[in-house]
Amino acid sequence: MLSEEAKAVRDTIAAEGASFVRDIQAITGLTMLSVREAIRELVAWGLITNDTVEALREIGRWKPLMPRTSPDPTSWLPSDYVPSQNRRIVQRRPNLRRLPKWRRPDKPGGAPAGWAGRWSLLRRVVTLGPELSEEERAERIARQWLARYGVVSRDWWRRERPPVSWRAIYRELKRLEFRGEVRRGYFVKGLGGAQFAVPDAVEWLRAVALEEESQRGYVVMAASDPANVYNLPLELTDRDPLSRPRGSGALLVMRGGRVAIAVEGRGRRYTVADWMTPEDTANAKQVLLEHLRGERSARYLM
Repeated sequence: MLSEEAKAVRDTIAAEGASFVRDIQAITGLTMLSVREAIRELVAWGLITNDTVEALREIGRWKPLMPRTSPDPTSWLPSDYVPSQNRRIVQRRPNLRRLPKWRRPDKPGGAPAGWAGRWSLLRRVVTLGPELSEEERAERIARQWLARYGVVSRDWWRRERPPVSWRAIYRELKRLEFRGEVRRGYFVKGLGGAQFAVPDAVEWLRAVALEEESQRGYVVMAASDPANVYNLPLELTDRDPLSRPRGSGALLVMRGGRVAIAVEGRGRRYTVADWMTPEDTANAKQVLLEHLRGERSARYLM
């Protein structure tokens, strides 16, 4: 929940529009420390923004002199707890090393120039459009998942945690099924609950199942790609041990939905699956090499 100072600042910005810090302080009657703490709180909640990026960076660098509220150390004790009579009360002093150092305004980097911008509400009809109902947001999320994954189940909601309940998304998926836009069934092993898929995804799954092993091509994707189903927290007994390479720049060379090569450090280290033949390994390495060369060429052109 927002604090009283944050609510006052939010209401002021909503009534006055884009405002400077001095204007917000004059209207609300709060101190500069309280105004800045309220602005930090509103930015953390994603409710307001600034004209410049430097203002948002300054929020992360700025430290308050003293905490606004001190936690109660006895809040975790039971209700019938009685302290001993010989107990001594110790007053904790603030750590001086953690306090921000005062900087002269006339020196370089001394004045907080990042706070000079205007603060405005992030959710506005002109920028983000009107506020959507729960049904409309659920339909948009359902269509986005169908376009991204092809097959949708509750595991997607557990992974991404959108600001819409699964019940609302499930209701919209059923409506799409009644309209004939999606199909309902059990398409992917390991996904729990009801599964909804677009007709094209069902035909692709059937084609992959009927395709011969020698005709399947290789696909290179990032391990952090949303299309990588191995990132889902599924309780599969036959999970591929090569499906989760570590570090940044991790890649997966897939063939028929199986991991052929797990790559770490963008080609510095790799592990080949046991079921790969020497000829298949050479072909997979060639595809990986072309992928890495294409990435480097695109990086140089940017």
